[in-house]
Amino acid sequence: MDIFISWSGDRSRIVAESFKDWLPRVIQRLKPWISASDIDKGARWLKEISKKLEVINFGIICLTPENLDEPWILFETGALSKALDSSSVCPILLDLDPSSLKGPLSQFQATKLQKDDILKFIMTLNKNLKDEKLPESQLEESYNLWWPKLLERIDNIPNPDEIIETERSEKDILLEILRIARGLDRHSGGLRLLDEMTQRDLATLTHLEEMVLRMRFGIGVSEDEPLKRINPEEYGITENRLRELERKALRKLREKK
Repeated sequence: MDIFISWSGDRSRIVAESFKDWLPRVIQRLKPWISASDIDKGARWLKEISKKLEVINFGIICLTPENLDEPWILFETGALSKALDSSSVCPILLDLDPSSLKGPLSQFQATKLQKDDILKFIMTLNKNLKDEKLPESQLEESYNLWWPKLLERIDNIPNPDEIIETERSEKDILLEILRIARGLDRHSGGLRLLDEMTQRDLATLTHLEEMVLRMRFGIGVSEDEPLKRINPEEYGITENRLRELERKALRKLREKK
């Protein structure tokens, strides 16, 4: 069974990598996938992610207090919710309570990183294997054998204040999400799904705000076309007003999530 694991931030990445290594040890039929390690160098990462979204059976979202509002988490959550029904998507919570979830994240049944909760989650995955599922006694034996390995890795995850910030800024991530829309009309399947999400969000902006972002990031044009430099004088505004519009539009998209 193919499992897509979404993450954002250093601590979330450690959780994602831990589950990627650990899940197949408990149930060999499970095939976890995370973009951090499973996209070949030089591959078009968006195309690879979109291809994976078309064939996955289950989605895991690795959540921490510091990434609840991160654009990339919310972006992939939206993609997973379109690709799967809510019972096939599970947020895994590190230092969080389910009551902390809001917006699109609150629609899913979350799992805490605790032994009993993770066992229920594993049983759900096993149930989804249908004819290939393990007998319950064998599953519990395998789980009890491998649980200490997962616990050891989770217990060694540093606190947020112990991590040197290496993530890109929130604005950089938002800009990357907007760039995703470039050239999507040439593709189908998962890429069209992501395109629809971008179009829907842009529709919440004013006409001028949408125009500024489309021109600034080349949304709706092919990747071979050059990005246009916006001349504020053509629209009767100053350069500062143009930058203000861009910042306001990006802020609106983030607050909407």
